[in-house]
Amino acid sequence: MTCLPLGRHAEILKIHMRRVYEWLVSLTGAAFFVSAGLLFSLLGLCLRPFLSRSQAHWCGRHGMHYGSRLFFALLRLSGIVHVDFSELDRLRHEGSLIITPNHPCLMDALFVTSRLPNVVCVMKASVLHNPLFYGCAELGGFIRSDTPLRFVRQCQEALREGAQLLLFPEGTRTVTGTINTFKGGFALLARQTGVPVQTVFIEANTPFLGKNWRVWQKPAFPLIYRVTLGKRLQVCKDQDLKEFTRDLEKYFKSQLDGISLAQ
Repeated sequence: MTCLPLGRHAEILKIHMRRVYEWLVSLTGAAFFVSAGLLFSLLGLCLRPFLSRSQAHWCGRHGMHYGSRLFFALLRLSGIVHVDFSELDRLRHEGSLIITPNHPCLMDALFVTSRLPNVVCVMKASVLHNPLFYGCAELGGFIRSDTPLRFVRQCQEALREGAQLLLFPEGTRTVTGTINTFKGGFALLARQTGVPVQTVFIEANTPFLGKNWRVWQKPAFPLIYRVTLGKRLQVCKDQDLKEFTRDLEKYFKSQLDGISLAQ
């Protein structure tokens, strides 16, 4: 029987300990996310009857802000999840904006809300009614994307009140390639309201929680995420919306193609 050198034993032990630690981080992060989401939803449902509309919006949006901020702070402490969302802080004290990021993973909305406390998210009904998000979403006045007339009216109201609207032009998480084909709803809103479109780029070194990712699948660590600001655009009253949408899609592709976050 061949004995491995002592250094080799130590190396194998280190690899196993690393795998155990990565599983612990994965399971702890998932447990925190689920328990915090359920707790915030329960609190939101209990508080809603006693709050005015403006009070509910403040509580829901700040609850989402501080909850997601704490979540990423804990992940950062693990040493195997690296996040840099600091550029978003430049938008914190600005007025109404239509924030349009690309959408590579399930956590993209949390990236933005972790830095900006007055964000109204546009969500699919299936996400909005998820027990993990429903309480804060209901309090915060978050908007369903599948009811066109109500969607437009609620977005206009939120922007008039000074909120920052988070709307993914792809409509869903990126399926293949750099981005999906853009939908034009954000451009129509920008033209109707006169509110500028702020482009945002979300970069990741991993497909973790992407469109086809199984939620129970452990990712390869480290996870690296970075959010940066792109250019800000104004949609003119006489501007062709289809052309504007196509041009913006090309801009995103040109900025995101070839980006690689080193591990």
